Amino acid sequence: MRAVSFLLASHPQPLSYRAAIMTLHRAGLVSGVVPNTFMPNNALTRAEVAVLLQRMLGIEGQTASFEDVSEDAWYSHAVGALTEADIIQGYPDATFKPHQAVSRAEVATLVTRAFNLTGTAETPFTDIEGTYHEANIEALYHNGLTGGLTASSFGPNQDMTRRDFAIMLYRSIVNN
Repeated sequence: MRAVSFLLASHPQPLSYRAAIMTLHRAGLVSGVVPNTFMPNNALTRAEVAVLLQRMLGIEGQTASFEDVSEDAWYSHAVGALTEADIIQGYPDATFKPHQAVSRAEVATLVTRAFNLTGTAETPFTDIEGTYHEANIEALYHNGLTGGLTASSFGPNQDMTRRDFAIMLYRSIVNN
């Protein structure tokens, strides 16, 4: 099989991003948005996070049963598997919103559930106190899976990028 060389972006990325993305790609866990292009600065969608977590966990499931997830959608089985495992949920209106961007705080909760992360750590993040996701962000920080957008900001309401999620997944492999 011929190795695929990913074009990471027009903006140069630090080597750690490239190493994480390429390691995950070689393991068959991540792929490009279009052939040979990873688009690391794009916002991660709910469908993408479901597929990536399902691949990491190696779990199988039925097709999802949400009004906006067709049975033949490329992410249907991943959404179904994560729903059955109580890792991800839909919305009260019976939708999943697969193309909606997922926030950094939401990803913290999903990753904490997926990998059964525990522990708390005092973080330098001044923007998470009192939020619904605070304990999950602390667990990610405690387990060495995340940093902030800045030295004092996690950016809980910011969209998670494909790059940052790839780094988080890479760290979950390296740190365990």
